[in-house]
Amino acid sequence: MDFHNLTPFAAQCFTMADSKDQEYRVAVLKVGYAIECLPGQTHARLRVLDHDPVSLCLTDEYWGPVGETSVKEESDLAPFKPRCDVILHGYAHAPGGQPARGWPVRLRLSEPAAELTKEGEVHRVLLDKTLAVRSPGIFREGPLGWKYVAGDAVARIPLRWEQTFGGHCQIPNEAHSRDPRQPEWLLNEACYANPLGQGWLEKRFFRLLERTNQPIPRVLPAPSLSYPGEWLDEPWMAHQPEANLLPRGMAEVASRYRYRPAGFGVVGRAWTPRLQRAGTYDARWLAERWPRLPQDFDFAYWNGAPLDQQIAWPSPRVRIELWNVLDPRYCLDGHVSLELPGHRAFFLAWFAGEVPFPIQPVIDTVLIDGDQRRVSLTWRCLIPAALPVHRLEARFETSPEAPLLKWAQSTATAKEA
Repeated sequence: MDFHNLTPFAAQCFTMADSKDQEYRVAVLKVGYAIECLPGQTHARLRVLDHDPVSLCLTDEYWGPVGETSVKEESDLAPFKPRCDVILHGYAHAPGGQPARGWPVRLRLSEPAAELTKEGEVHRVLLDKTLAVRSPGIFREGPLGWKYVAGDAVARIPLRWEQTFGGHCQIPNEAHSRDPRQPEWLLNEACYANPLGQGWLEKRFFRLLERTNQPIPRVLPAPSLSYPGEWLDEPWMAHQPEANLLPRGMAEVASRYRYRPAGFGVVGRAWTPRLQRAGTYDARWLAERWPRLPQDFDFAYWNGAPLDQQIAWPSPRVRIELWNVLDPRYCLDGHVSLELPGHRAFFLAWFAGEVPFPIQPVIDTVLIDGDQRRVSLTWRCLIPAALPVHRLEARFETSPEAPLLKWAQSTATAKEA
């Protein structure tokens, strides 16, 4: 099958197989919009980036070293997403740009409902999420135990998983360097829900440091992002089994955590609860299925947004509202409303005999970049490989009311008319 991109945007077509070994062609197209704020108004324009289009993300990109920092953007080459990921990254800006010790940051998406009122169009809320922000503080141990100490006022906080509940504990085993048969680590445990955060500790951490005569920290960093009302007052001590756990066991342990990581970005592929959707890779899979997907693979694994940011595939007229996400230089009161213009991507499949058929993809990723003031939409569709499509064309319609396919009037019919 030939693939032709007749749009100014980045597009690609590739093949995939599901857990039942059915093959599909996956067509994906990415459209970017610049956020243009209007002075003195809360409503901003979205200008399509057709002359300087955004690129498809072909591999996961991180904020820094892989394994040490969270994902900035995940690959657009996912085969299928059963829901739409809404991802927000950038910064939480203090209201008015004035340094503060705490403030909320909010994301809301809605789309037009079927009914109309005297006041006009009714919008149905798809997502409404608020997180609490506080300036970077510390936990300090004193005579009466651990205590949270607030930090100085700040003007912004990065919206990353490193700033919220989570963490890891590692204590190397010095004996390993002398005898490789010895374990490499005395302790190597991580928060299954977010190994990059702050405030999570394994209960054996301090005991093992003391036993090996290593310095014991009396000051630890505290999270700066949380769900409202879920702030930690001291480090939270977890007890993790010493044995290596399968993903189901990790989920059971994580369900006992008292606190939740709070973020707007991509959840790591190896974190709970995402890892549990990847299926079972055991000796039976190796003997009977490799290199195909395990039969219990759940395609929800490809959804990388937090669960409370996964929505049904939206229409191309979604309204996006942000609070304290854009730089106050562009949004003085902190609130901005953006409305997608209703543009539609589609793919035109040509069958034998030059018969065209339009295929409407879905929007399965909405990436909002507050720092770059940009919104990106990823459109995707699946076409069974068994269909005799000999050519596929990526197209784009800017008019919300225009038909995706219009039959040309023949010359004879035109003369008779």
